[in-house]
Amino acid sequence: MNKPKVLAFDAYGTLFDIFSIGEQLRSIFGDKANEINQLWRKKQLEYTWLRALMGKYKPFYRVTVEALTYACDFHGEKINEEQIKSVMEVYSELKVYPDVIPSLDVLKKDFQLCILSNADPEMLESASKYNQIDRYFQQIISVDILKTYKPSPGVYQLPEKLFNVNKEEVAFISTNTWDISGASAYGLQTIWLNRFNGNPETMGYEFNVSISCLSKLEPLLER
Repeated sequence: MNKPKVLAFDAYGTLFDIFSIGEQLRSIFGDKANEINQLWRKKQLEYTWLRALMGKYKPFYRVTVEALTYACDFHGEKINEEQIKSVMEVYSELKVYPDVIPSLDVLKKDFQLCILSNADPEMLESASKYNQIDRYFQQIISVDILKTYKPSPGVYQLPEKLFNVNKEEVAFISTNTWDISGASAYGLQTIWLNRFNGNPETMGYEFNVSISCLSKLEPLLER
């Protein structure tokens, strides 16, 4: 890798631990919560991709609610408006992973930092403020600016435009392999944060490097 000027972080699963959403679902659905949660996440992604392809944008909050409703219906469960609200409120108080704050504290000294996420601005800002990490980011970038979703190339162009740098000067960090492929296809340097011992995509758009935790990012970039 070339040393970048800007580090762009995906949000959910990269900075924010989404495990607590599963806990909230268990309080409502008990033993069915895990199945609902898995299908919910799958449909959440599928709906963003479909809406991007169809040109029928809705904010991420609404897409997420639609996906949750589908997952509940599929598994024979009903969820009311009050329960939906209680589940979605968890997004505002998602905790960051233990390696996030120490790593950002080091990285802020040498790099410009931003979040680049599918989530609504309000969702990102509330979770960032809750964890007191908003102070580390020069930009918290939501796809809502463009009214489309990753992996649309225009999304990955946003850090380049907003920081007035070349694409080669941006490094994108994500746990999501499809997201890494999208950023690589656009031409960003990519760092796969392999938190969960996963497998990379096989589409020909590979990551530059892989790390297992964010604490390994700063030494890598200083080589």
